[in-house]
Amino acid sequence: MIQVKEVDSSIEKFLKLSKSKNYKLSASGHHLDNLPISIKKGVNQFEYEVVSPIVKGLQQDKELQFSPDAIIGLCKGQSTIYTFGHAFVSNYVTYGADFASKISRGLITKISSVQDDQEMNDHYLRMILPVDTARPFDINQFQRKFFKTKTKREIYFIEVVIAGDTYELFIYKHEKKHYVVIDCKSRTTLKIFQRKAYNLLLALAVIRGDLIGNESLVLSYKTAKHAKIQNFLYHSNRENLITNQPVFTSNPMAFYYNYDFEREKNFDLTKREKEKLYDDIIDFEAKVFSNLATLIHENEKIQRAAFLLLIGNTATLEVRLPNYYLAIEAIAEHISGPNTDKKLIKDKKIASEIKKYIIDYLQDLKDKRGLDDEELNLKILQNKINSIESPPNSSKLSEPFLTLGFKLLSKKELKDLLGERNTYLHGNFFISSDDEKVFQEAFYIGTRLHLMVSFLLLKLSGFNGKIVNYAEVWSHITKREVKEDRLVKI
Repeated sequence: MIQVKEVDSSIEKFLKLSKSKNYKLSASGHHLDNLPISIKKGVNQFEYEVVSPIVKGLQQDKELQFSPDAIIGLCKGQSTIYTFGHAFVSNYVTYGADFASKISRGLITKISSVQDDQEMNDHYLRMILPVDTARPFDINQFQRKFFKTKTKREIYFIEVVIAGDTYELFIYKHEKKHYVVIDCKSRTTLKIFQRKAYNLLLALAVIRGDLIGNESLVLSYKTAKHAKIQNFLYHSNRENLITNQPVFTSNPMAFYYNYDFEREKNFDLTKREKEKLYDDIIDFEAKVFSNLATLIHENEKIQRAAFLLLIGNTATLEVRLPNYYLAIEAIAEHISGPNTDKKLIKDKKIASEIKKYIIDYLQDLKDKRGLDDEELNLKILQNKINSIESPPNSSKLSEPFLTLGFKLLSKKELKDLLGERNTYLHGNFFISSDDEKVFQEAFYIGTRLHLMVSFLLLKLSGFNGKIVNYAEVWSHITKREVKEDRLVKI
């Protein structure tokens, strides 16, 4: 049976909240209590202005500040909504024309219909994320289902099962703007819902390249139909990360748009070219999406790797390459764990004896020759000696690729790339404006590392298909003849 959803009322709740309004501030015992306050919607947050009488004495504006745990009522008629001390940020204070009043302006990053977030618990929750006029991603590139609205619109959604709970992710157009909507199909707590929704969006960002969610409105309902709103919570979040660097596409022409294909007289691709281009091209499977979202949700190291991948995509090469290496390191730690079997010296007793022997020898040498710490710094050397049985970083970093069967690069190139870790990780790398060859080499390494991180994250999620090979896509930038497919099978 096709489900019917009510969505427009949820969007309208956000639009209603976003309208400029005048309230009366309620904060018992505070200097601003019972004063008028005007609130309007700014970019990814709310902005306020309040005029208050000047307190006699030295003007330090402390009377305008709230304690972080303060609950601030915003009253209008018979209804009251709330903001909180930690979300009420004064950033501008000036004086009225008569110098008898202060005009305080600032930001509000959280507004709720309830004083305690726990009142949102044990409900069916929905998250609304405004994303302006452009579609944030192409849902047609994913395995999807559809529901109908009361106005008979058919809306595609992705069903994502994350750590046992079913979520529905879809894009909804209301008037001229688009919104990303996430519904939880079971009762949950606000904290769990927010965490899972974020990790779902992070999984989407790994696949499509863009992390959205700089502001959100969470709505609570008594039933899974998400029809009648009970309460709401608005939150301003971190900025969107727009990288325009997807890992996956089911539209190969997006990366072969400038390729010299064999064509028919009407300029269509020949049948042979079409078959080759679309070979192994499928929509991204909902099960793999669920696996990736759950993997990110349940494993801090994988969550960190996913975020580092996105940060790297947007950063300069001096920051991009270290981020990619750290992402590989995090995944390697997730796969290997604190595994003592990888130690080069298995027997702890023998390892201790060797370390003691080396340290004693160096101490004796230092004493006999009268060397100071600048000539032989035993304290620093001892830290190195204490990890003598640990394998080198390149060996640890190569393990996940061996475990998951990475064959996209030769063993030599993989080893060389991982061996360059320290060159880029410790701040020794910088590109000046005239170092074109250095830039091209670093840029090429970045494309390879991106491929490697993408491979690890998707293979851990059970993905089988093609991913984007930016070393070939951007070969015109690196001036390298890569001679590989722009979409490669993993």
